[in-house]
Amino acid sequence: MLRCARCQKQINGSYVNALRKTWHRECFRCEGCGRNIKESSFSQKDGKVYHRECYQKMFSPRCAKCERVIIGAYTNALGKNWHPEHFTCTVCHTPLGKSFCENKGKAYCEKDYKKLFALRCSICQKTLPDKFIVNAWGERFCPQHKKEHKECFSCGRLICMPLTKGGVRYPDGYSICQICNSKAIIDPKRGLQVLRQVQSTLISAGLPLRRQEISLRLSSLKELKKISKSYSDQPAGMIRTQTKEVAGKIIQREIQEILVLIGLPLTHFSAVMAHEIGHAHLFIHGFPPLSPIIEEGFAELCAYLWLRKTNTKIARYHISCMEKNSHHIYGKGFQLALASSRKNTLREMLLHLRKTQQFP
Repeated sequence: MLRCARCQKQINGSYVNALRKTWHRECFRCEGCGRNIKESSFSQKDGKVYHRECYQKMFSPRCAKCERVIIGAYTNALGKNWHPEHFTCTVCHTPLGKSFCENKGKAYCEKDYKKLFALRCSICQKTLPDKFIVNAWGERFCPQHKKEHKECFSCGRLICMPLTKGGVRYPDGYSICQICNSKAIIDPKRGLQVLRQVQSTLISAGLPLRRQEISLRLSSLKELKKISKSYSDQPAGMIRTQTKEVAGKIIQREIQEILVLIGLPLTHFSAVMAHEIGHAHLFIHGFPPLSPIIEEGFAELCAYLWLRKTNTKIARYHISCMEKNSHHIYGKGFQLALASSRKNTLREMLLHLRKTQQFP
């Protein structure tokens, strides 16, 4: 006994055999429009039958551009379906196929994408090559520009009009960009004001400084190289000291002056000043001779403490330079001093230095 797949009633007479089931002819109807399916060609989904036209309307993909049903081949891109001829570049309307670039949900051919969105050199404005340079300030530029322009002695930017509005070159060879030059310390009176501010900041950071009047002189790089005992080929500061002895015993210690490179911007100038104050502190308090790594490391720590208290973008840049410094004295010494400061107070560190000439 045959039963209809739709109404489950007994079939008497003619019937339709489809999908391995039997149907009353009047029950073999489209799930979409409800009309009988009289033609031999039909579509099915999940055991239900449809006129081909109804099936296409209900289940075939629709083009995201023209919204019509897509019959045959189509392109799936950007989470949508498209007639191949309708998936085109947003700018030039050329059909894209499988190769395209995307930005904010829109498709572009490679040529127009590069025109609109490709990274451009901050200096020449040309499209950047695959390998390019990004400086500490997030500026991107072509590698060849590094050979064409001088670096700023203070901030490391390439000195050129697009990045820094130019700069100043000092007679003894170093250059300062215009961004840094606008904040340059070139007046000794202003320098002395900064000195007092740095002293106060270091005291608040925990360094047991003894306030004292210190003479400041702004110096050239040539002079600093000539008289400095710095282990750097680009010294930015130094202290000049004097002792008075009686019967071979030091009875008086004096800081004659602090020399700082002229033209440094405020933050860099202050960091150099803090470094030299570190040296001055060890000298005035009669510390025994320390190895270069230990003494320069402590002085760098003083500069770091000042920069950390300042906490500006340029201060963080100088801190980053210190942390990345691979110099066998300044870099290594700073890392040792910084590690010690994280486990000890400055007073504890200084007591240990006096006793052992090493960081605790």
